[in-house]
Amino acid sequence: MSNLSPIGKSFVSAKMAYDAAKEAYDLARQEVLDTGVSEIECDDGVLVKVSLQERKNFDNKKAKSFLTAEQIAECVMDPTVTSIVTIKIKAQ
Repeated sequence: MSNLSPIGKSFVSAKMAYDAAKEAYDLARQEVLDTGVSEIECDDGVLVKVSLQERKNFDNKKAKSFLTAEQIAECVMDPTVTSIVTIKIKAQ
């Protein structure tokens, strides 16, 4: 047993707590998204806001083979859209 054992145990404990908290967070996040609303005002004055952003993906590998700006612009994959959901908590 090395003198690093307590650090290892601390890490394992923290990881287990993180995993449990992440699971609870993921469930709560999905509940918020399932409501379909963009804002939820809590009794304690906290506001939960949901926003959705979409962005286009860029094919870097394909772009590297092109030299002109016009050719690089062709690498933007219009049909491939990624949704980004952000949930923010703000005290009021």
